[in-house]
Amino acid sequence: MPNVRKLQIFQLSDINSGKIGEKEIEGKIVMFGLLGPGFTDRFYSGAIKRGNGSFVPDMYAIEFQAHIALQILSE
Repeated sequence: MPNVRKLQIFQLSDINSGKIGEKEIEGKIVMFGLLGPGFTDRFYSGAIKRGNGSFVPDMYAIEFQAHIALQILSE
């Protein structure tokens, strides 16, 4: 079975409240970013096209950056 790495997304409020503890993030790379409606920091991956041929932003920039980090670390 291939070594599959999984991205985990936590809410800052869960970390601040102690719901997510040290054990979940210890020894891991932690990246902070904003996700959700109203945030315009989006990336155009080229996976989704509109009818007119233009691309739809389909990924938050922090997700894209995390995938880049995973690719670099898997080399």
